Parts: sequence; structure tokens; C-alpha cells
Amino acid sequence: MNRREFTASLAAVGFLPTLPIATQAVATTAPTVPAGAYAWAHLIARAQTKCSPAMLARQLHLSPEVARHLFNTMISDGVLKAPSAAGIATATKPINATGTDHSLARRLHSNLKGALDSNLPRTQERVQSREPPLAKDAEPCLGCDTPQTEDLRDASTNQSVQESPERG
Repeated sequence: MNRREFTASLAAVGFLPTLPIATQAVATTAPTVPAGAYAWAHLIARAQTKCSPAMLARQLHLSPEVARHLFNTMISDGVLKAPSAAGIATATKPINATGTDHSLARRLHSNLKGALDSNLPRTQERVQSREPPLAKDAEPCLGCDTPQTEDLRDASTNQSVQESPERG
């Protein structure tokens, strides 16, 4: 083994906990799952976005064997993705943390924008038909109408930095 292979194997060991592992089916009798536990486990997994058998046992007050069976059932039903090496699985369809459906919000936004855009020309016509504004336009005598031709690149000593009123 040369140095490159050794370094690559060390880097691979660092990513090992993030890789999903396949669960092995055990040919034993399935423990009895209390009524409603699957529905609660499904909701908890989607709300927390991550799930483990230990978390299910703690949240639903189940034995570790029942929690493991429930966890494997949820993986086989497609509620959870395959667990990582740490034993934590992520939900396939997690619930949005804000509680809002973004697709609904996008549709409402586009509907509202379309309604406002269709009413905008009529609103502009009403504003233009009213009396003139109270503020006057800038008068050309102030020198605002002629732009400065070119700024000097460097300040020289014969130019004043700022004209200020005399003191006192």
C-alpha cells in the first residue's frame, strides 16, 4: 500500500458514518406493536426529519425490540430512508418546519401579483388625472440641469478641499 492509497482510505473512514447501510431482515417473530403506534411514529419521523429506534422507544414509551420492529417497518414502507452507520434514518417526506405549504404560497403570490398588475394601469391613470403635486419640480436656475463635464483625477494644492464659512 502506498501513501496515496493510505490517505484515500483514511479519508473514506471519515465519511463512513454518513453512508447508508442496508438493514438486515431477521427471521424472528414480530413483536406486537400497540394500536396507533405506527401512526404516531410516522408523524414523529416526518416532524423531526430524523428518526432512530432509540428515539421511537423514548417518545412512544416502547421496548427497544418493538421500536426496532417499528423502525424497520417504516423503512420497508418508504417512510424513512435507509439508516446511516450511526443508525439514524431521515424521512422521505418531512413536514415543513414553518407549517406553510410553499407551493400554495407561490400560487397565492402569483395570483396576487397578476391582480395587482392588471389594476396598475388604471391606478396610474387616476393618479395622473388629479391635480398637480404640492412640491415643485427642480428649477434650472439652481444649476442642476447641467452635469459636470469631467471630474479631476487628482486633487492639487491650488484646489480647496472644502469651502466653509469663516469663523467668527
